[in-house]
Amino acid sequence: MAAGASRTVSSIKYSIAPAVLCLALAACVPGLAGESGPSTVAAPVASEPARPEVPQVPPGTAVMTVGTIAVTGLPFYPDNSIPALYAEYLERASGGDEEWALSAWYARGALPEPEGWRAPVCRAGGSAAPAGTLASPDGVTLFVPGSGYALFVTFPPGYPDPCRLAAVISERFAFFLRYAADQAAVSFPAVLEPGNAAP
Repeated sequence: MAAGASRTVSSIKYSIAPAVLCLALAACVPGLAGESGPSTVAAPVASEPARPEVPQVPPGTAVMTVGTIAVTGLPFYPDNSIPALYAEYLERASGGDEEWALSAWYARGALPEPEGWRAPVCRAGGSAAPAGTLASPDGVTLFVPGSGYALFVTFPPGYPDPCRLAAVISERFAFFLRYAADQAAVSFPAVLEPGNAAP
């Protein structure tokens, strides 16, 4: 064999040796090969899904937590597809020791009072006075007709003064509606202050 050929074979032999050694180590040492022995790398820990933050609600204030969103169908009328806006609020009592979750709906048009509702006993008068009320195990809902629209506000059981907050949200909503550029800009107020309303 020629000297040049001998040098070529020797160089190939020694260049292959490290690769063979690496393969041998991968086969013998767990964790160096994908399928040889149990892996020593810890599996990633699945994190809990992010939870919506509960807003900081000052005493005597109701803060919107959901909305304003467009919905179809009002739950107070049988089988309907009335377009409406919906919002949810979290209210903290003036003393700061109680909280209540409230819901509100807005619908355009002069809607009739839902069948079977009765007249509420409210001290508030004027255009913000509720015209009907429906009590259920889930709480009480007040129907507040406006000028060319209707509001519905649902309160949880034991809520102390539904008429008062219904008047506050009705007056604030009428203000927002009056200055909305069009129906697409209509929304419920983000913050209500029933604790500062006159009784």
